[in-house]
Amino acid sequence: MYNSRIYDYLIGIITAIAGIAGGVLFFNGTLTALPAIIPYFAVISSIIFVTVSILILLPKNKEKALSKCLCHYGKAILFLSIISVVSVLIILSITLAATSIFSIILVGITFAALAGALSAILFLFSCIIDKKCNKNNGCCCNVPQQNTTDTCTFEFE
Repeated sequence: MYNSRIYDYLIGIITAIAGIAGGVLFFNGTLTALPAIIPYFAVISSIIFVTVSILILLPKNKEKALSKCLCHYGKAILFLSIISVVSVLIILSITLAATSIFSIILVGITFAALAGALSAILFLFSCIIDKKCNKNNGCCCNVPQQNTTDTCTFEFE
């Protein structure tokens, strides 16, 4: 299921829509409280970056569902988190003006990067659940197993 790139394209679409929407909302003056909420974007992105970095560096999860899914989505999550933090730092260091094209593009990039990182995290969780709950072994059906060995333990295998 995760061999296709449909989820990668979906992350790109979500990122583009969020970036365009954020830039348009800022240009229209709808986001008047943006300077107050923008530091939270950096905090969220930093937490995502640190969490995924720690998960990637864990040597215990080789050849398991977490490791396989991190290999697929980890680069995008880390890249988008870094872009989000850098753009927030730039926004905090300049004066935002809704008439400035640079400000509008910067706000759009910030919204796009955060939305992309959050959607990639959701797809990472979906990948882990899908790999863990393989449809062939019935682990997610809550059906008692007939044998004595438990093949449906909830370790990241």
